[in-house]
Amino acid sequence: MTTITTRGPELFAGSRFTWHLTADQTGGQASLADVLVRPGSEPPVHVHAREGEAYIVLEGEVTFLRGSETIDAGPGRPCSCRAAFSTGSRCARRSRA
Repeated sequence: MTTITTRGPELFAGSRFTWHLTADQTGGQASLADVLVRPGSEPPVHVHAREGEAYIVLEGEVTFLRGSETIDAGPGRPCSCRAAFSTGSRCARRSRA
């Protein structure tokens, strides 16, 4: 059985990540992080060639970009994007996902 150890918090691109699962712990199959994002520190629109992304907003409000679609999400709202789609986000206020 694999022991799962939380790592973090660590800062990356202006956001605070607390990792609950890493690719190393899952054989490259998944990663899971609690991310605190401040308005203006969101990543630019980007594409992941091999992996998708999934989010659940825990606090605040986030507008996700999935291809040409925008999704407004508040607490409890999930959002996912499959590989090879452009993805991004915009925060109206400090948010956790």
